[in-house]
Amino acid sequence: MQLHTIKLPIATNDGASYGEALAGFENDALVLAGGYTSLPLQQGAWRDPKSGTVYKEWVQPYEVACDADTWADLVNCAFRLFPDQLAIFTADLGTADILERP
Repeated sequence: MQLHTIKLPIATNDGASYGEALAGFENDALVLAGGYTSLPLQQGAWRDPKSGTVYKEWVQPYEVACDADTWADLVNCAFRLFPDQLAIFTADLGTADILERP
């Protein structure tokens, strides 16, 4: 399986809390992938390629270990839960193993 990361906004583009959406993503990650790791909040910035406007926002990073199909399903869930986002940052961090105690 692969270890993936996704960085989700904590607020909508209008400044409203995305608390329920974040909880929804966490639930989806539990149901679809069996779990997730929530990392400390980070601040990011991106430039809109059409307007040149720079946006700064706080994001909640998550790591999820799963197969490619499950990851695609989780990314689709994120776009559903965060409907005002034009893009969502994800990355493939490499191979992951979950080792059970012998």
